Amino acid sequence: TSALRPAHELDAALDNALETMWMAYQPIVSTRTRTRFGYEALLRSRESTLPHPGAILLAAERLGRLEDIGRAIRGQVAQSMAKAGPDDVMFVNLHPQDLEDETLFHGDAPLAPYANRVVLEITERAALDHAANDFLLRHSEMSEAGYAVLDRHALASAPQEIALRARSRRIGPVGGGADPVR
Repeated sequence: TSALRPAHELDAALDNALETMWMAYQPIVSTRTRTRFGYEALLRSRESTLPHPGAILLAAERLGRLEDIGRAIRGQVAQSMAKAGPDDVMFVNLHPQDLEDETLFHGDAPLAPYANRVVLEITERAALDHAANDFLLRHSEMSEAGYAVLDRHALASAPQEIALRARSRRIGPVGGGADPVR
């Protein structure tokens, strides 16, 4: 496991994971209209020693490099958003420590031009109270920038289309040929 690897080996593997990183986009289907509502961005990499997103994130946590991963993800999602349909909504998972990254709130951040079509989801794999010094302030800054922000508490009161996402079984490119659940 990555926890047992020497830091220099893990660092090299994480560098390769970043270099070979790509995003898969899973359609999100409205439970009401049964049409595609948006996509969830899913982290993928060709680094075999970090075979899934959890392994990549654990390595980044161990090495103090979560910021590198978060910025790379947001950059790749922004590139995809530039090619997406004008009504496509993108759900992007954030690690709670991403809330401490000041670049997330800059007007020139990669996702800023698409903020009104981006839902930032605070990942459930880490507790908010361990990461952000002032979540309410960060939430306010993101909302003012135009992002929708969901955490597991907000998700409980979110509209049915978001809270009860019916997902198709296929993963497709943004704006591509993935069919909604029928």
